[in-house]
Amino acid sequence: MALEVAVKAAFGAPHLLGDCTQRVLLTLEEKKVPYKLHLINLSDKPSRLRMNPEGKVPVVKFDDKWVANSDVIVGIIEEKYPERPLKTCFYHEQVYIFIKNNLRNTWKCFSKFSITQKHAQVKKFRFFHLSHFCKNIFLIL
Repeated sequence: MALEVAVKAAFGAPHLLGDCTQRVLLTLEEKKVPYKLHLINLSDKPSRLRMNPEGKVPVVKFDDKWVANSDVIVGIIEEKYPERPLKTCFYHEQVYIFIKNNLRNTWKCFSKFSITQKHAQVKKFRFFHLSHFCKNIFLIL
């Protein structure tokens, strides 16, 4: 059974696809989930409010209930259609978050110090430690 998807129609051209729909539609296409597309004219409030009282689009109908918010929609699609997963592997996601947080924290440390001979040595050590860490982590991946 095809999912019903309501997205924004282009302004001034109600038969063309509008902006801000890419995330949901690309997820459906990549996972090869069948769907029926409804183009919603944003100036037509009654039809929009029937699907979602807040009037937001895109919305997708799951189990006779319209769901808004592309983050929520993509999460539900990922759960209901686990074949062809689009979510990153948990391990890679954790490594990315770890590296990102360490780089951010190291950069904050660099930016807090004034440049003196003593602080330059501290920065040099921290930079060496960070570059050594990055080389090793990429060898693991």
